[in-house]
Amino acid sequence: MVDEIAAKGIHVCPAASPDWRGFAQRFGAERAETMFGGLRSMRERGVSLITGTDAGVSRAVFDDFVSSLEFFVHLGCTPPEIVDLATQRTAEALGLTDTGTLIPGHRADLLVVRGDPLRDLQALRAVRLVMAAGRVHR
Repeated sequence: MVDEIAAKGIHVCPAASPDWRGFAQRFGAERAETMFGGLRSMRERGVSLITGTDAGVSRAVFDDFVSSLEFFVHLGCTPPEIVDLATQRTAEALGLTDTGTLIPGHRADLLVVRGDPLRDLQALRAVRLVMAAGRVHR
């Protein structure tokens, strides 16, 4: 089934909670690794993973998306891959054709941070500017 998902270009969102480390503590390292290992295997077999959370359900919050992105490091993704997952690939999976990349004619949704998230995802915690559809939001 995994090979078919990959072949058909189906995107998979693991809905990684910011508290994914706590999951392992609550349910046991072995059970967590079985689940996490399955996702790691999917990635290694060419399945297109995308980012997203189950924010709003128990122990899942809206205000720590960076911790959710760190889950992908645990799966073996590099920071540049994770930034791509969180922008271009997720926008593509959602059918958003005018966002996710910095090219003329797109929405101009920007997140300016202090540091380089392509080297260290923690830079995403130091937000300097948010722009949506070309307008600055404070």
